[in-house]
Amino acid sequence: MGGLFTVASISIFTYLATYLVISNLLGKYRVESLGGKNKLYTIGIGIFFLSAVFTWILLYSLFFHTW
Repeated sequence: MGGLFTVASISIFTYLATYLVISNLLGKYRVESLGGKNKLYTIGIGIFFLSAVFTWILLYSLFFHTW
């Protein structure tokens, strides 16, 4: 269970850091033209959790697979 919490916390931290950087780079006008902050939150959180799970499965199968 410790690994799951570690992956989740790293994903959340990465998501928040990336969101802050992207929202500052895009500016308010472009964020609103994309559908607002809520739309950006829902799209981003899904992408980060799916990529974290994919990376976790890929690395686990590469390094801990018994051939």
